[in-house]
Amino acid sequence: YDLNNPKLFLKKARINFKTLHDIKRCDVVIDITQGDSFSDIYGEERFFRLSNIKYVAEILQIPFILGPQTYGPFMKQKVEKFARKIINKANLVVSRDVKSAMYLKELCDKDIYVGTDLAFGLPYNDEYATSGKLKVGINPSGLLCNKKNEKTDLNMALSADYDQYVLELINCLKERNFDIYLIPHVGEDGVNSFSEIEGVNTHPEFSNPIEAKSFISSMDIFIGARMHATIAAFSSGVATIPTAYSRKFAGLYETLDYKYVVDLTRDNTSEALQQTMRYVDAYLELRKSSKYSMQKVKKIYDAMEDKIQKEMEKIVNNRRSK
Repeated sequence: YDLNNPKLFLKKARINFKTLHDIKRCDVVIDITQGDSFSDIYGEERFFRLSNIKYVAEILQIPFILGPQTYGPFMKQKVEKFARKIINKANLVVSRDVKSAMYLKELCDKDIYVGTDLAFGLPYNDEYATSGKLKVGINPSGLLCNKKNEKTDLNMALSADYDQYVLELINCLKERNFDIYLIPHVGEDGVNSFSEIEGVNTHPEFSNPIEAKSFISSMDIFIGARMHATIAAFSSGVATIPTAYSRKFAGLYETLDYKYVVDLTRDNTSEALQQTMRYVDAYLELRKSSKYSMQKVKKIYDAMEDKIQKEMEKIVNNRRSK
C-alpha cells in the first residue's frame, strides 16, 4: 500500500485490492514492519509504504498487534504523528529492546511489552565441516557501501568510511591467516564490492533464511552490518561482532547484556577497526558471553510468545462473542 502516492497505488491496484481482501478475512493482524522499518531513518516513503497496512487494519476495525520490532527514531513531525496514532490504536505493542520501549514512553500513552527479535527462534542445520583454520565471516552491507546496490535511503551519518573499514579489516585478518568468508544476507548485499580481493572466499546469495543461518553458524567469528545476520550468528553460538549504523543494534544487544558492538556512527575508521580487532582477539570471551546471553534470550522469547498468544486468544474470544 502507498496511500500517499495515488499513481503508484493504482499501478499496484491488483495486489493492493487482493491484500485488502485478505486482511478483511482476518480476526487479528500482527505486523513487525520488517523488524526495523517503523522509522523514517530509511526514508519517509518506506515508512508509509510499510506502515499503511496497520492503518488499513484500523480503518477496517480489525484488531492488530505490533509485533517485536524497533520503534523510531521518527525524525519528521508528520511521521511521528502517524506513528503515535498507530501505536495508540494497537491492541498490543511489543518492542524488541528496552531503548525502543523508553522512546515510546515519551511519545505515546501506551504500555509497551519488551520482548526480543523473532529471528532468535529461527532453526538452522549444523552441517558444515571445519577447515582447521579459524573461520571469520564478514557480512558487508550493500546499504553502507559507497557503491550502493540497494535503493533504500539511510538518513544516518557514519563517522567511519565503511568501504575503507572493510578493506582494512580484511587485510588485518589475512595477516593473521584466518579463513575469511564474505557472506551476504540481503540479496548479494555488499559482497560484490569486495569479492575481487585475493585470498577471500565469497558465498553466493542464499535461497532462504535457514540456509543463511546454517552457513553462518559454521563460522568461529562473525562481523556483520545486517542486524539479522548478526542474530543468526549470535543465536547459533558464534562469536559475534555487530557493526552498528543505528541505535537498533545497541538497543537489542544491551537488552541482552552483550557489550561487543562496534558503533560506526560514533567511531572513525581507525577506531572502529581497532575495536573490531580487539574483539576478534577476545573471541572466546565473546562466545562465552553470547552463550550466557542466549539463556536470557530463551526466557524472554518464551515469555513473549506466551504474551502474544494470550492477547490473540483474548481478541478472538471478544470477536466471537459479538
